[in-house]
Amino acid sequence: MGFICCFFRNYALRLCGMNKRTKAYLAKKQLGGEINQRGNDYELTFTCYRIMQFIRDYLTNLHGVIFSSQHPGFVDDLYINVSVPGRGKDIFHQLKTSAKLCWGNGLKSLHDDFNQQKAIQHKTKKPYHMYLVVSEDSVYKVMRKNMPTKLRKCSSVELFPWYGSTNAHCIYHLQLRRLAEQLCAFPDIDKINALVKSVYACWATTDKKNIRLSEIINAVRQMGYSYLRSTVPVMLRNEAVIVLESIPGFKFSVEHGYLSWSFSDTDRGQIPYAIDSPEFRNIEEEIIANNPANFDELEPIIS
Repeated sequence: MGFICCFFRNYALRLCGMNKRTKAYLAKKQLGGEINQRGNDYELTFTCYRIMQFIRDYLTNLHGVIFSSQHPGFVDDLYINVSVPGRGKDIFHQLKTSAKLCWGNGLKSLHDDFNQQKAIQHKTKKPYHMYLVVSEDSVYKVMRKNMPTKLRKCSSVELFPWYGSTNAHCIYHLQLRRLAEQLCAFPDIDKINALVKSVYACWATTDKKNIRLSEIINAVRQMGYSYLRSTVPVMLRNEAVIVLESIPGFKFSVEHGYLSWSFSDTDRGQIPYAIDSPEFRNIEEEIIANNPANFDELEPIIS
């Protein structure tokens, strides 16, 4: 199939009468597009990872954490402003997927960018830290070893490998998967993937400027199939409990804010909406209103 596609692509180029210079330009243009797309996907996935870290670490102070992409400054790919009392801090990230990288010197070098950001932060007198995040292990080792002495106290190099897609990250990136497992209501890999994709989507659909962590988590909670575990106790209405308990062979439980159920050891599942969501409450109302007497009558409502 790859040979056939290549043949027809080359044939089309010949038909268009492209000379070597034009073909070279087109190839370079397409490569540039692929590199840009990879950089965008990498940045979104890393930001998703950071968002989940901060949800875990600042669960009771979500309103005091703000995320911004392309923040004005010299280290600008991702900026996190923490204004939680006693934990206030500015955190800056520069992300690189290059196979080769150096700190360099002078204008436009990473060394200069980090130094310039350092100078700005010294004037604000607010605690801060800067991260150079790279996708290649060899680059990580070189950049960490060669970090300029004056940056060592205020900067770190972090390795965040790139596996090509969000799904692949959930499988192969151990730290991201464990983090998602801590936040997910269920241990199934498909639900862990669904949670990561929900965080990814909620961030990607914002303008990425001064977005509070509380806004992101609220958006994730409102999404069906996100499976973000609840941090507060949630309960079914007593009328719904009475109906469900009366159905022969049907068992149910509330797990981390979601309703799990089984029937006669043959069928099982979870309703993919958090119990405190409008979607679940509509299902609950339907159960109460229809008062199903057996699983055959209940199944269409909960499926």
